Amino acid sequence: MQRSGADHGETFDGVSVTVDQDGDAVVWLVGRLTVSGSAVLVATLERLLRDADCVLVDVSGLAVEHPAALGVLPMALLGAGGWPVAKLAVRHVDGAMREALEASGADRMVAYADDPGAARELCDQRPAEVRARQSVPSQPVSALQSRRFLQARLELWGYPGRAAADVVQVVNELVTNAVEHAGTPLHLEVSLDENALRCSVRDYSTAPPVPEDPGLPGTGARSAGFGLRVVGRLARDWGCTPHPDGKTVWAVFDPVG
Repeated sequence: MQRSGADHGETFDGVSVTVDQDGDAVVWLVGRLTVSGSAVLVATLERLLRDADCVLVDVSGLAVEHPAALGVLPMALLGAGGWPVAKLAVRHVDGAMREALEASGADRMVAYADDPGAARELCDQRPAEVRARQSVPSQPVSALQSRRFLQARLELWGYPGRAAADVVQVVNELVTNAVEHAGTPLHLEVSLDENALRCSVRDYSTAPPVPEDPGLPGTGARSAGFGLRVVGRLARDWGCTPHPDGKTVWAVFDPVG
C-alpha cells in the first residue's frame, strides 16, 4: 500500500506507527500490540484525534497479543473527548481482528470495517456506546461547568430535551453534593447505549452519601440528603460504589428519555 505524504514513523514496544495526515489522519499499526505497550500509543492516538477530523487506524499489518490490548482504541477516543468531538474508525478488519474487537468490547465504541471507505463513513455515525468525561475542581463553579458540559454532550448525542433537563438537574445535584461534602477533585463521566444513560461523579472522600429522612425536621440549610431526594425522584436508579480512596455516586436513566 502506498503511503504518500507520510508525516512520521514511530515504534512503541514492537508496534510501528506511520501517519499520513491530510484533514483525516491515517495510522498504520504494524507489529504486535501488547497490553503492556499501550500507554504511549494511547497518548499518540489522543493527540491525533484532537488534531484530525477523523483518525483511521489501519490494522492490516497488526497482530494482537490479547483482545484486551485493543482497549487502547476506546481509551484514546475517550481521552480525546469521545464521539463526536473525536472520531475514530478501524479499517482492513479481517475475521480474526473482528473477533478480537468484539471480545475486547472495543467494537461497541469504535467503528470498524474491512473497507477503507466504509470505515471513514462510519466515523460520522454514532457508535453503539458513547462516552464522555470531565475533570472538575472542588469549587462552586464546578456545578455550572458540569451542567454546560453535559447539556452540550447530550445535544450532540441526540438525547431529547425534557429528559435531558432531568439528567442535567441530577448531575447538578451530584456535583454540588460532592463539592460541598467531599471537597476533593471530581470526575464526571456520562455514557449512553441501547440500555441506559449513565452518569457518575467520582470523588476522593470515603464518607458515603446519606439520603435525607423526610420524617426528620429540616436544618434550614441545603443538605446532601436533600439533593439525593431529587436524584431519587428523577433517575431510574442511583447508588454509590465505594473505593479504597473514595467513591462513585451514579445515576441511571432510560436510553431515549
